[in-house]
Amino acid sequence: MRRLPWETVGRMMFLGLLVLGVLTLVHSVTSPRPSGGWNFPSVVVLMALTLGVGILLGSRQREASAPEMERLEWEGRFLSEVGTRLASTLDHEQTLTNIATLAVGALADCGLLALEADEWRPRRLKVIHRDADKAPLVEALERTALERRGPSLLSSLLETRRPWVLSDVSTGSLASLARSEEHLRLLLELSPRSLMGLPLLVHGSFMGTLVLVSSAPHPAYGEMDLRLAEELARRAALALQSARLYRAAREATQARDDVLAVVAHDLRNPLNAISISAQTLLRQQTIASDGRLQASLRIIRGSVERMNRLIEDLLDVSRIEAGRLAVETGPEPAGSLLQEALDEVRPLASRLQLSIDIAEALPWVRVDRERILQVFSNLLGNALKFTPPGGRVTLGARTEGAVVRFWVSDTGPGIPPEAREHLFDRFWQMRHGDRRGAGLGLSIAKGLVEAHGGRIWVESEPGRGSTFSFVVPVAHEVPMLTHSGP
Repeated sequence: MRRLPWETVGRMMFLGLLVLGVLTLVHSVTSPRPSGGWNFPSVVVLMALTLGVGILLGSRQREASAPEMERLEWEGRFLSEVGTRLASTLDHEQTLTNIATLAVGALADCGLLALEADEWRPRRLKVIHRDADKAPLVEALERTALERRGPSLLSSLLETRRPWVLSDVSTGSLASLARSEEHLRLLLELSPRSLMGLPLLVHGSFMGTLVLVSSAPHPAYGEMDLRLAEELARRAALALQSARLYRAAREATQARDDVLAVVAHDLRNPLNAISISAQTLLRQQTIASDGRLQASLRIIRGSVERMNRLIEDLLDVSRIEAGRLAVETGPEPAGSLLQEALDEVRPLASRLQLSIDIAEALPWVRVDRERILQVFSNLLGNALKFTPPGGRVTLGARTEGAVVRFWVSDTGPGIPPEAREHLFDRFWQMRHGDRRGAGLGLSIAKGLVEAHGGRIWVESEPGRGSTFSFVVPVAHEVPMLTHSGP
């Protein structure tokens, strides 16, 4: 149904109230009334006329002109592009370039983006100019030292942290902002006609400043330009904060990995010496007949092996996070992998039932043999750790299209729903203070499986055990097996 414009509706209501007022006035003239004062119908007339005029005036609100509508539509498109461009990267340097480029492309001929290193001293200046021939000027401005001492384009922003507009820039005003003759020469070379200064603030935290320079004589920066520039500055500050936090996290991760690499290297040397010394002592005749000494030496060797595994686990976590974990894949028989994985943990499961569940002939899979055996070891070790004596641990597999699904099931206590989403997080343990592991096994298993192009997940119900499953691709090329006969 077609809707009437507000102006038409207002006029109709006014005419209706006017008719009502006239009828009421006629009634008031023909009706007797007490002497003196206004009677009730007269008051109704005045109210009707006043209300009608008010509605009429209210209905005649000025509609936006075509240029204003075009401006609003352009602003919407521009802010949409700003959001898309700033969200496209977390790289700090690229974020700086995107901010300055967006500002220059839409609002200015030149943009100066100054970042804070501490409370008052900007660390650097990023300058973008619309004219590629201004590259020498851009380089000269970026080399300019930004200090709080003395007036400058940034002084008021640093002190008040409030936006400003200079609609008419004269040589005198530039001279008052320049700190030296050379600085004034650079500013004059920009040919500024109008300036805007904007602080970059996030929740009260001062990130830096953005100064926009327009060299066009008309039109000068106005209220609408400032409003749009403030919205750009707000989004730019959020993007800068995200980029800084991301960079800080990467630097902290790199520092941790560097320390870990040094510690791992320095720890392995004494551990290897301890292991060799224990092995040498075990071979000596004087100790071979002493059961207590042999037991102690075997404990020492076992402890060294566990420490070496922990060091390797820590290094694997760092490699996975940095994307540097390398796997060398090749065709491997799935059935043999299952049997070897089960044989390795059998000595540790004297009080449990171990079994293999294979209902069909399994194909070959494309995997890194040692790394996949490490996945099995981590999953089986986890199952053995949490399954009570007399329980069952089952290792199984079956083909599912282009992948083979492996699983490890146990009859342990199960995993509560709130814990499942954290199972594959590094250093996470369901029971705080559990000394049976460092909380790295499942995280490493996930990284290794994903490095093979697969995925890993868990299905569990409290009181009914757990099943950890992962898939890896089927090998399309299987090596020819040679058989030696008589």
